[in-house]
Amino acid sequence: MALQGSVAAGKYNPTPDKDGYTWGPAASSVDKGTAVFMKGLKGPGVSDLQKKLTAAGHPVAVTGKFDDNTKNAVAGFQQKHGLKPTGVVDKATLSALNGGAPSVPPSAPPKTQGGEPAEAKKTDKPFYEVSEPDPALKAMKENINIYSAAEQGLASGKIKKGQSPEMDVLMAKMVRKADGDSSVVIKTANDDYGKEYNRVEMQQSEAAARFLRAAQAAGY
Repeated sequence: MALQGSVAAGKYNPTPDKDGYTWGPAASSVDKGTAVFMKGLKGPGVSDLQKKLTAAGHPVAVTGKFDDNTKNAVAGFQQKHGLKPTGVVDKATLSALNGGAPSVPPSAPPKTQGGEPAEAKKTDKPFYEVSEPDPALKAMKENINIYSAAEQGLASGKIKKGQSPEMDVLMAKMVRKADGDSSVVIKTANDDYGKEYNRVEMQQSEAAARFLRAAQAAGY
């Protein structure tokens, strides 16, 4: 059975939240391929799963909740990769999402000539873990996640024009939205909320612009 439940006051709590979601496996289990995810789970592990689905050409909002949209994206990914489209993320599905890597912990990082571990490749486009209470900021942060993941999917060739009619329609909608989101006029802000809103809006604009460049390069 899938791992479910939540943690409250340091104790396991199987009671669902008000929306019917319970805590799922940790985010690290996605890369290791050591867990099972299904509809009704929530948490960082689900967020990581949603990012990988989007990057693999099956865009879904990074909400941290395994909802119907996530289930449909999983089923689409499974069908494309020759797996039974159950909508449940098992070890075989995680392995495919991770590029076909075996479900074992990652090996030790390579070392430099001096014997020190080589520095991991850095990126200036981190994903948000969206737990934002403000609706406007939350929406923009989710947009940043989607644009960034779609950009990565385009760059890796996992999202291609003509791949499917449904994907072409979705990408056309994203291009139209990104065209508007990439043009932003920053207003003067005198309070902390206004400054934070401007910062996130600028990040959304930059993510939309990067996605547009990648989409245009791919022929969209």
